[in-house]
Amino acid sequence: MDRHDIQTVSTGGPYNRADIRASLIGGQALSPSFSSAFQTSLSPSVALGSYTPTFTRATTGYVLGYAASAVLGVDDPVLLLCASGEARFKGARRISEGVWSSYDANGVFLSTTNGASALCCDASGPLGYLAEGARTNYFLQSLAPATQTIATLATGTYTTSVGAGGTLTISAGTATITGGGTATSTTPLTFVVTVSGTVVATVASAPAWGQVELGAFASSLIPTTTVAVTRNADVLTYPSAGNISGTVGTLYAEVTVGPPSTTAARVIAQGDHSHAAFAYFVTTSGYLSLYDGTARSLVSASLPLTSVTKAATSWGGSVSSGALSGVSGTSGFDGDMNLTGALGIACTNDGLGQIFGTIRNVQIFPVALSAAQLQAMTSP
Repeated sequence: MDRHDIQTVSTGGPYNRADIRASLIGGQALSPSFSSAFQTSLSPSVALGSYTPTFTRATTGYVLGYAASAVLGVDDPVLLLCASGEARFKGARRISEGVWSSYDANGVFLSTTNGASALCCDASGPLGYLAEGARTNYFLQSLAPATQTIATLATGTYTTSVGAGGTLTISAGTATITGGGTATSTTPLTFVVTVSGTVVATVASAPAWGQVELGAFASSLIPTTTVAVTRNADVLTYPSAGNISGTVGTLYAEVTVGPPSTTAARVIAQGDHSHAAFAYFVTTSGYLSLYDGTARSLVSASLPLTSVTKAATSWGGSVSSGALSGVSGTSGFDGDMNLTGALGIACTNDGLGQIFGTIRNVQIFPVALSAAQLQAMTSP
């Protein structure tokens, strides 16, 4: 963390506007019980409970961001290799292992207003903490792609993605597949193995990397050599006590969320439909929802959310409310979220339901704002 980020953590900085938004709503002066920008650090700027995060990912991982020496207008973002156990911050500048900045090497804020790439930043800066579930890359020598026969794949849905400079074409070997074809750097290919067996991956030109993974959409790069490699899940939790109330509260976050999958994407949650989920996206319907023992559908959402989207929920009395990009809705509430265990950020506290996207500017307040207030808070 450099001197600029020390300032922004303590003051909210030029990009952390959620406290300001909330404090002006309805004339209420709101103070969060938990607040974190999540753009360069897992350390919250406010936590009435424990400040201490628990983060795990027992493998390396890549994220798109800026190199230590990067200068806006000269250097483009690159894929940054992060160490095992190191959180990834999309769009930030990685100075060294575990040390990130939201400013370039000359002290210029990394925003699209200042020329940062829209692939990993917007006008408010880096897109934030990246949370993905576990994935395995079956394409070998992925950083030096060459045509190959991929060893036996089980039945399921797979996605092929490729770096700039070439293409990767999937065809059947001994497997039976549907949806074979060609992946480019801008268009991944999804195919289905209906009878297990081998698959042929044909490389054309010289792509920077190649990936074939089990899943209905592409995730971040997983480097391989002579064997398939699994990138473990990103799991981030904080103690619940003092940071959030199960009976009354409001949550605000800015997120990108991946395409629908078989597991609902948890924004802030404890468990998976057996514990509290303060905000999650139901993958079958797309709704922004809250779970208090009953699934409370609040606002319809069209996944994936490829650009940063402001989302908020509240709970208290007999009402739960939600808002997404200035559109609000309400449902019932049974009076208690029944808190059990730690609070998961962009996943459940048992390491499931990752959003396969980014999260930043998480704010938790000890009061329940109305649907109209949430609408104002999340307005674009």
